[in-house]
Amino acid sequence: MIEGIIFFGLGYFFARLIQAPFHADLLLYWDKDCFGWRPVSNPRSLNPCNRYLAAVEIDPEEWEPPPDLDEE
Repeated sequence: MIEGIIFFGLGYFFARLIQAPFHADLLLYWDKDCFGWRPVSNPRSLNPCNRYLAAVEIDPEEWEPPPDLDEE
């Protein structure tokens, strides 16, 4: 039993070492007035009652759509 816990802990530790940390380019909040996402102007004043979305910018020239899995 203890061996399983030790191996799990070691695996978790090494996985955290090799993974790149997540870095969001933009923080968005849900605006109820216009029913859309808006950028947060001051991230230091977040309201726990609002919904937030961490967004990552994607370069449209480098992005390729995934292959269609329905085609055979």
